[in-house]
Formats: sequence, structure tokens, C-alpha cells
Amino acid sequence: MAQSVKLTSELQAPSGKIAGPKRLFYIGLALFSEKWSENDIVDLAMELRRSSDYDLVPLMASNVVASLPETYPIADDAAIEALVDAAAEHAKDGDLVFVYISTHGRRGALSRKIDAFSEQQLPADALSQLLQPLAGRRTVIFLSACFSGSLLSELKSDDRIIVTAARADRASFGCRPTAQHTYFGEAVLRSFGHRERSLQRIIADVSAEVAGLERAYG
Repeated sequence: MAQSVKLTSELQAPSGKIAGPKRLFYIGLALFSEKWSENDIVDLAMELRRSSDYDLVPLMASNVVASLPETYPIADDAAIEALVDAAAEHAKDGDLVFVYISTHGRRGALSRKIDAFSEQQLPADALSQLLQPLAGRRTVIFLSACFSGSLLSELKSDDRIIVTAARADRASFGCRPTAQHTYFGEAVLRSFGHRERSLQRIIADVSAEVAGLERAYG
């Protein structure tokens, strides 16, 4: 019951702006139980609200439950389905759907861990099925996880732009338990913080910053 109440509250939360012709349905999913995972998605939502010309519609779920369990619904399949369905149902022509997932990963799967429970895997085909209602909607997907490039073949679609934190054969960095953000998450925040910057420029800047960090830290 508590989960249902939290999810309903998230879906009905006002965006804080006067509704305009263009809306950004932001689906932020913190799949891991460490705080950096939640910080990545929550802080980007705040940045998008500040810097984007779109009217932000935040739809977020997080598996960080130790501190404020009432804040976001748990990012289980039911919550993800509900958030995706809400975006798919309400997004109109001119609107944009932005899916941002922050977690650990391995080849072909993302990791999911809720509080102190055992870590589980969300395979690429299962994630593709969860996102299937967004077919036909203009969608941008950012995956912040090790080996996240290995999910591209299952997720790619003509109406999607997909950005991953790492190639299919590489780890990503910055996800220490005490970290505020991942390296990719920090780069994303900084790049989206600039107004009137194209998505192409944002992607190029994020790529350059992460490459610089890789060189700096060896």
C-alpha cells in the first residue's frame, strides 16, 4: 500500500512550471542502493528544471531507501512500468522522453540492488521490454553503468538516441560507495547546465570530459 501511495504521488507531482507546448518527461531510475545512484538522477532533474526550455515532468524511482523511504518509489518492475506507461500515455507531439539510469552493470545487464537485499541483474532484453511502451515517442536514453554499451543492440530503435557511460567491453568509473556522483554523472550535470546547448554538443562534451578523467586517473 505504501509503495502504491508513493508511486501515485510521484506521477501526480506538479512540475512547478506553467504548462507549455513542449514537455520533457524525465524518467530517472536509480537502480542501485548506494547514494551516488540516486544523486545522479535527482540532481540532473533539478538541473533540467533550471536550464531546460522544456516543461519538466519528473518521474523517478530509487532503490536507495535507508534515509528517506517516502521520497521515491522503489525502482522495481512495477514502478518502472508505471512510470514508463505514464510518459507513453501523456507525451504528445513535440514532447520528449528522457530516460536516465544510474547503477552498476556487467556485459548484457544492469545491476539492481534494493537496500540490503541481494544484488540482482536486469538483462538487456528485460529492460527493452520495460521500455517498449515508449516505441514511437521521441526518446533519449542515458545509461550510466559499467559495460553499458553492451545493451545497445537490445535497446536501439529509430526513434531513440542512446548514450552510454562505457563501451561494451569497458567499465565506467566513480561509483565508490561514498561518491557523490559517478564520473559520467558529474559530466552529464555540467554539460546539461549550459542553456541553449544542442544534445549533440552535450554528448560530445560528456565524452571528452570522461575521456579526460580516464587519462588523468590512468
